[in-house]
Amino acid sequence: RQSRHPVQFAAGFRTMLDLGCDLIVEIGPDIVFSLLDQGASAQQKVEMVPTLRRGENDWTAMLTTLARLYVQGVPVNWTAFQKGQRLSPVRLPNYPFQRSRHWYEGPLVKSQSRATIVSEASAGHPLLGRRLSLPGSAEIRFQSIFSQSAPHFLNDHRLFGVSLPPAACHFAMLAQAAEFLGGTQGNCYRFEALNLLRPMLLPDGCEREVQLIFKPDAQGWSLELTSSDSGEAKSAGDAWTPHMIGFGRVLSAENLTPATRTMDLSALKARCTRELSRGQFYSKIWANQGGTGSAFRWIESIWQGDQEAVCLAACPTSVADAANYRVHPGLIEAACQVLHCCAAIETEEALQESGITFVPFSVDVFSLFEVTASHSPAWCYAQLREHSKDNVLADLSVLNASGELVAQLMGFRLRPITQQAVGASTQRESMRPNRQPQPSSTPGHAAEVGKSVDSVQATVRYLQAQCAELSGYPESAIPSDQGFMAMGLDSLVAMVLSNRIRHDFGCAVSASQILMSASIESLARLICPIIAV
Repeated sequence: RQSRHPVQFAAGFRTMLDLGCDLIVEIGPDIVFSLLDQGASAQQKVEMVPTLRRGENDWTAMLTTLARLYVQGVPVNWTAFQKGQRLSPVRLPNYPFQRSRHWYEGPLVKSQSRATIVSEASAGHPLLGRRLSLPGSAEIRFQSIFSQSAPHFLNDHRLFGVSLPPAACHFAMLAQAAEFLGGTQGNCYRFEALNLLRPMLLPDGCEREVQLIFKPDAQGWSLELTSSDSGEAKSAGDAWTPHMIGFGRVLSAENLTPATRTMDLSALKARCTRELSRGQFYSKIWANQGGTGSAFRWIESIWQGDQEAVCLAACPTSVADAANYRVHPGLIEAACQVLHCCAAIETEEALQESGITFVPFSVDVFSLFEVTASHSPAWCYAQLREHSKDNVLADLSVLNASGELVAQLMGFRLRPITQQAVGASTQRESMRPNRQPQPSSTPGHAAEVGKSVDSVQATVRYLQAQCAELSGYPESAIPSDQGFMAMGLDSLVAMVLSNRIRHDFGCAVSASQILMSASIESLARLICPIIAV
C-alpha cells in the first residue's frame, strides 16, 4: 500500500499537532521524517526524536534516543533496560574545591508555573502583574505571584542560599506602576520615606501573592508592598506581610532644571581614575558571588574615585525582556552593586565567616524621571556619604547612554542583617533539639535527655540543613551515615558550622571534631549531651 498510495505524511503530521503532540519518535533506519517536519512545526514547538542514524552505531543511537526521551520526561523502565547486565553506579566527584555557581548565560525560557499562567492569562506585566479592578475604591492596586521562577530572574538572586527579590525589584515595581498614577499630570515621580521592612523570602516550592497598593491622600499616595504565602492566606485568613512602605507624588516640572536632569560623565570619569573590569569586580569585590546569577550581573567596567564610583552597564544576554521595563531591576541592582566600589563595605570571606551582610534598609527619596532607560548601554553612579560597621549611606544614580538621569536613590541606606534574620533561623528553630532539661530526681538525667532518639534525630536534621546550605547540595544529598570528609565537605564549611553551633546552642564543637566525625549522626550524638547540660 505504501508504494501504491500516497503516504500523506504532512496531513498525518498536522493531525498529530492538532491533537497536541509535542514529542514524536521516528521509528526507522535513518532520519527521514525528522527533516520534513521543520516547516510544519515552525509555529509549534515539537521535539522529533529519531531512533537510528545511518552510519552511526545502532546502540549509541538508541541510547541517545533514550536519553532525549528521558530528558523530555518520558518514564523509563530502568529495571528492564538493565536486565541481564552487571552495572554499578558511578560516584561523581563531590569535593567543592571552589564553591562557585555555574550560571546559565543563555536566554531564559519562562516556566509554565502557576505564576506564569496567571501572568499570561491576565496579560499583566512580568514583574508588576495586573491591575486589580476595585469598583467604588480610589485605590490603585496591582497583584502578581512571585516564585523562584517567576519573574524568571528571581532565581538569580539569593542570600544565604535563599531566593528572594532584591530591593531593586521593589523600586522597579514603583517605576512600572508610575504610568498608572499621574495620568496627564506628568511623567516624573518622587517616592519618599521608603522603608524596607522584611525580605520577601522564596524558598524551594514557595509561591507568594504580591500586591503593590497606592492609597490616594492630599499630597499624592501612600504606598505599601505586601505579600502572602498562598497556603498561608487560605489557612490563616489572608495573612499578609508588609515588605515596603512609603509615599509617592508627581514630581513638579518647574522643580526640574537641565542641571538636575543630567550628569557630566566626563567629569565623573576624570575624578574616578582607577578602572576595574567586570571580571575583577565580580571575582574580587562583590561579596555575594555565589548568590548572584547572570540576570543581576550588568556591570561591564567600573571607574573608582574617592568614595565614589561610576560604571558602564549592559543588559546580559540572559535577560530577553528588558524592553518591557521602564527601568529593569538588574540595572537598579547594578547601581547598588557599584556602591561597593566606593569603600570596602564587605568581603566574601567576612560574609562567610560572620554570616552578616549589608542589605537595603531605607531610601529618603527615589526620583523617577521621564527619560527612557537605555538598558544597553547605561551608566550607574554611586557616591558614599557615611560608612560604619552598622550603617552605610549613599546616593545612587541611573543614567542612560547620554548621561541623562533616569532614576535617583538619594539617602540610600544599608544596614547589617544576620543569616538568622534572613529566615534560616525559622527553619532551624523547628529542627533544634529541646534545650530545656526535663525535671527528674535522677542525677544526670539532663544528659540522658540529650541522648534520646528524638533529640538526636532533630540534631541530625539541623546538621543536614546546615551542611546543605553551606555546601550548595540539596538536603537529600547529605546522608546521616557519612562523615564530612566522606561527603567531600571542606574545612571552611566545618569552621562556619562550628561557629553556628556555638551561636545557636552555646556549646563549643571544634572544626576538627566536625571533620573527624564518623558520620552526621555520630556528630549529633556528640553535640546532644553538651546542649542538654
